[in-house]
Amino acid sequence: MSWYGESPEWMELWLTLAMPSGLNWMSFDRAKTAGTLLTDDPYPSSTAVFDKSALTYLARRVSDQKTPEGGKLWEFGVIGHGPGSDELAARVAEAIREWDRGYRGREADFELRPLGAASAEPQPGQFTVDTPLNQIVIKWQ
Repeated sequence: MSWYGESPEWMELWLTLAMPSGLNWMSFDRAKTAGTLLTDDPYPSSTAVFDKSALTYLARRVSDQKTPEGGKLWEFGVIGHGPGSDELAARVAEAIREWDRGYRGREADFELRPLGAASAEPQPGQFTVDTPLNQIVIKWQ
């Protein structure tokens, strides 16, 4: 099956597959963070990446630019904390740029294979995930 999309969820799927820790949900108290970068227009999924003692999370702010129809556009950023967070934030930001330059707006094809099937030949824009029951190959076309 193939899916097409421009929404941030496709970027999230890319990061989940591209980052060693995946993309993790991080909750925060919106009332306590009022007036900060996160709450002017909160990024709903509050996603985070971690590596050793470093933690990064995605934030967004409304862009001055608009869609052709006059709708909102957002700028995404990566905020890091802890030892090594600058390097981790740079890796996350580069993965976002890779998705934006090469895979945004493309279809993602999902193939379900039996567990233990020969791994697909590695290709750019393709990821293989082993689950307890199956192997899933996700490829941006």
